[in-house]
This record gives sequence, C-alpha cells and structure tokens, in this order.
Amino acid sequence: MITITRKIKNKFLNNAAPQKDYTQWNGYRLPMPENRYCTPEFKDDNYFVNSSKKEVDRLVEYANLKEGSRVLDIGSGQGRLAIGLAHFFPKLDSYFGLDVDRHSVDWCKRNISSVQENFNFLHLDIENERYNPNGYKLDTPVQLPFKDNSFDIIFLYSVFTHMRSKDVKFYLSEIKRMLAKDSYVLFTAYSEENCENESENPKGYLEDEYGQSLGALHRIRFSQSYWTEMIDDAGFRIDNFFHQCEKVTKQSIYIIKHK
Repeated sequence: MITITRKIKNKFLNNAAPQKDYTQWNGYRLPMPENRYCTPEFKDDNYFVNSSKKEVDRLVEYANLKEGSRVLDIGSGQGRLAIGLAHFFPKLDSYFGLDVDRHSVDWCKRNISSVQENFNFLHLDIENERYNPNGYKLDTPVQLPFKDNSFDIIFLYSVFTHMRSKDVKFYLSEIKRMLAKDSYVLFTAYSEENCENESENPKGYLEDEYGQSLGALHRIRFSQSYWTEMIDDAGFRIDNFFHQCEKVTKQSIYIIKHK
C-alpha cells in the first residue's frame, strides 16, 4: 500500500503544471515580489513599474534614448529597466542585459526574451563577493563579449554600489571601449564629499534611514573626488551629477560620456 501510494504521489507531482514564476500587473509581466532585489518598496507592483518608467524617462532626457538605440544594461537583475524599455521602446535596435546572478538572467530569458526577440540576456560569470562569489576573478585581463563601439547607452543601476574600485576601473575601461562616440553612460553610486576615497560598509552611513549594512559589499562609498578621478582616468567626462537623488536608497546619479 505504501509503495502504491508513493507511485501515485510521484506521478501526480511529475504531471503537475510548472509553478508560475511571474505575476501580472496592468498588462506587465513582473518577477515575483519575493525575488526582486533592492529595497522593500520594489516589491510593490505599482512602485516597480513606475520605477521602470522613471528610468526610461531619465534615459530619454539625459542619454538621448530613442527608437533604434543600442542599450547595454549591466546588472540587469530581474529586468526592471528591460520591462519599461520593452513597453515604451519595443523597436530598439538591440538591448542586452548582463548580470552575475544566473537565476535572474534565466527569468528574463523566459519572460522577456521569449516575447521580445531584440532583448537578450547573458550571464556574466565574474566574481562578486556579494552576488557571485564563485565567478571568474578579475586578476587577468578579460573583455566583455561585445565589439568596440557597440552601444549608444550603457546603464548600471546599483552596480558600483556593490563593487570595490579595482573592479569599477575594469568596468569603466570596458564601457569606454564598448560605447559609441557622443553616447552616454548612466550609473548610480554612493558618492559623498569629505570622506575617505573608498570604504566598504562605512559605520553609521545611512544606517538611521535604511539599517545596518549586512554582508560583503552592501554599501561601497567613494568620495566625489575619487569618482571624478576614476571617471577622468577612464577617458570620460561628467555630463550631469545628481547627489542622493534616489529617495529610497540615497544613491547619486552620474551621467558621463567620452571626453
């Protein structure tokens, strides 16, 4: 009797419909709230979609986003930017999302690329102590899998906030190579005046608003002067800067382009 019961149970489980890995909101297919990164606000569907639209609007205003643009989204996560771009700019020349988290990349392939063929996602197996500790260590030169001058816009949201300067410099160098002339990079960062050049989880920093830093690379803060130095050394100039403009994280925004 036990054996028969187990066989019936196993047959039922094997034939069960696959578990849904997305939720629908006002026509948008979104990742399940529990799988969304960043602060708790992003678990709200309305907030998540509106934040995506805000990023699209910002790229239009400050980075010349238009139909036919070629966009690279480094740290694409669960597709927050891609979802907004697919809705408002479905005829982009191309969109590529890179992320070190394989599960996020797989979700985006199933739920975005499957219906939007010009949107592509790649797993970037590079070490990040917080999100991909077993990835490839950037101890020797490596190139990202794109040709020179491949993109008109490169976007990094909450990427450099979890990265030490040696890795930031690698990405800035690769971004310089991949970015077309007269094009834009938009990224967020923890950037403050009158502090040490670089600090991982600085004691007391933003803890009153957002709690204590937890785990490796939770909050990497750079001084504004050090950011200016790294940007300049990589061959860029600052086109716009907005200090702590992200209300829910207090991150600042840099818009940079070729010198």
